[in-house]
Amino acid sequence: MKKSKLFLVLGLTLVLSLVLAACGGGSDSKSGSGGSKDSEQVLNLSESALIPSADSTKADDAVGLNVINQTNEGLYALDKDGVAQPAGATEKATVSDDKKSLYIQITR
Repeated sequence: MKKSKLFLVLGLTLVLSLVLAACGGGSDSKSGSGGSKDSEQVLNLSESALIPSADSTKADDAVGLNVINQTNEGLYALDKDGVAQPAGATEKATVSDDKKSLYIQITR
């Protein structure tokens, strides 16, 4: 009997949460706070473990392959010879002096 009441309460809580989330609309004002397109935009990503290699020929683990998929997909495309060419990026990535960061200029 107690388990059925617990499931009933949890179910009602879930339904109420969904209803409140659906009804809680934001304002549709056109005065966006997105900032200027000319300002510097930075995307910081975090990973659950150290990235062993961002080299697609050496990566054999989920963390490395996940980073490769997220950073290369859409930014680079293979040409007819199988060489990566910039697609969504304006040029090839530059590596920082400490070799811990990649800098990629993205097309607008």
